[in-house]
Amino acid sequence: MSQPVSSVKAIAFFAPDVPDVESLVEGLKPGTQAVLLTANGKELEQIGEALKGDTYSSIEIFSHGSPGSIQLGLTGLNADNLDGYAPQLQQWQTLLAPGADILVYGCGVAAEVVGEAFISRLGQLTGADIAASNNLTGNASQGGDWNLEVVTGNIETVPGIEAANYQHTLASPVANPDKIAIARGSANIKIDVLVNDTDADADRLKISNIVAAPTNGTATVNDSIYVGGDFTSIGGLERNRIAKLNSSDGSVDAAFNPNADRIVYSIALDKSGNPIVGGDFTNIGGQQRNYIAKLNGSDGAADATFNPNANSWVYSIAFDPEGNPIVGGGFTNIGGQARNYIAKLNASTGTADVAFNPNASSWVVAIQIGPDGNPIVGGYFTSIGGQGNSYIAKLNGSGGTADPAFNANANGRVYTIALDAGGNPTVGGDFTSIGGQNKANIAKLNGSTGAVDAVFNSSANNSVQAIAMDANGNPIAAGFSPILAGKIATILLNLTP
Repeated sequence: MSQPVSSVKAIAFFAPDVPDVESLVEGLKPGTQAVLLTANGKELEQIGEALKGDTYSSIEIFSHGSPGSIQLGLTGLNADNLDGYAPQLQQWQTLLAPGADILVYGCGVAAEVVGEAFISRLGQLTGADIAASNNLTGNASQGGDWNLEVVTGNIETVPGIEAANYQHTLASPVANPDKIAIARGSANIKIDVLVNDTDADADRLKISNIVAAPTNGTATVNDSIYVGGDFTSIGGLERNRIAKLNSSDGSVDAAFNPNADRIVYSIALDKSGNPIVGGDFTNIGGQQRNYIAKLNGSDGAADATFNPNANSWVYSIAFDPEGNPIVGGGFTNIGGQARNYIAKLNASTGTADVAFNPNASSWVVAIQIGPDGNPIVGGYFTSIGGQGNSYIAKLNGSGGTADPAFNANANGRVYTIALDAGGNPTVGGDFTSIGGQNKANIAKLNGSTGAVDAVFNSSANNSVQAIAMDANGNPIAAGFSPILAGKIATILLNLTP
């Protein structure tokens, strides 16, 4: 018997990358508390803290999904890693009312065998009854609905949401096999490619026939692919969150096994070909390394001398012309110095550059180094480098001061940046205006002034999470339900400084 709405204490959680949350909140049942999660890698802990405020009998989760996985900001839950989050999920059980329901609104989360196993285990860990979708979730005009077709246990809360004004779906990004960046039926080439698994499914990614023009040096060609994410196995072998693959056949390098204890967000190779990695880990390569480490490219052992010891997660890494990493993330201390969200590190020791201190007001999640050696950065900040730059800025590579000539101020977050051969950035994010122009989620800017390129007239109906350049310098974008051609997985070509 379903409970009357008035007897249900309900709370709804929204992943930070779900677009137009306001329309979804309007469609919630009366009395439902709404919580927008913050993307900091601690989303499960945020839910636990919110549940302490009352004894709830219903949780609704709105996130992008795919079979057996949901993406809660920077935390991806999937069938492979669910038990690794058992302490956080079991805490929910102690806070919820007996017989509580969890309604998961995300595309295809309960689809296929892996999806059914995922929600079954989620129910076991939380002690709740689970309802989830096995098809497209969202606006009917895009093929979606708000039905939760798969149920474990006895769902007493009446599922459903009145979201007629919501124009999106909650699907994870998909890789199109017939586009420029990823193709089937072509011979593999040997090129060093870095891949981050952003859609939480931990699937193996096979990449072939990639052609790319260098945007910051030359592409390093060898026979390795580094993969980072939240997986615990790949290619049939146990590999915790980072692996090295052979590009010829996709097989896992048997010698390279850093064994990270939490998610790896970013990988970049130094001049010697050794990966510097950032993430939410505190142990990697056999050593305690807080959120950033340099690894031996052969066996994955942590470098004994490089230890910046950040106090929170590292999300983006790029190298200046001298080969020193500039890193961004959620930290406020790194390399022995107070540095808010961005820092330049010594490539050998990891100590922070004393002169470089942009002092961002919030997270930096995208960094690209221009041909002039100066970084263009994007993120959640509204001031950086001593200027009131909103979400995107160009910095001096030596001191970190903001370039006053570059004035691209966006009205929403910038998640990704890619440079063409001339150093002009194409940027993606969750904005509707940038550089004084109305541009939806993607725009090309002048690398010197930040002015919007009038010729580039694309838009996306959802946030753009990743951009790569093809051989002709044309951007290929990936995100959630994009209207752009060329949907791809997140790919970062290795560029030597």
